[in-house]
Amino acid sequence: MSKIERIENLNKDQLRLIMSGLARRMGYHNFTDRERYFLVDISSPLKTERHIFYLTQDTLSGSDESYSLVEEIIEISKKEKVYTVFIVSNKYISEGFKSRFNQKAVGVTCDYIDRDLLI
Repeated sequence: MSKIERIENLNKDQLRLIMSGLARRMGYHNFTDRERYFLVDISSPLKTERHIFYLTQDTLSGSDESYSLVEEIIEISKKEKVYTVFIVSNKYISEGFKSRFNQKAVGVTCDYIDRDLLI
C-alpha cells in the first residue's frame, strides 16, 4: 500500500489523533474537542492566538457541493473567534476549493493541509 493510500484510508479517529499529536508537538495547548474540529491555543511572548483544525475525510473541490462546507467553516470561525482555520483532509484539496473559500471568507485566515502535506 502506498503512502497516499495509507493516508486516504485513515478513519476519522485516526486523522484526529494524528493531527492533535502534530499540534501538540508544534506547541499548541488548551485543546477543546468538537465533533468536526478541535480548538487550540498557541502562545507567544505578546499574545495567545486561538486556531481551529477542521477535519474532513472528503475530497474538497470547487464544485457546488462544497459550498455548504465553506459556509459551515466560516460560521464556526466567527462563533469561536479564531485567528486561523486549518482545513485538514486526508484526501485532495483543490485549488478551486481554496479559491472559493478565500473569496467567500473575507477576514478569515485559512491554511490547508491535505493528503500530500500529511505524507
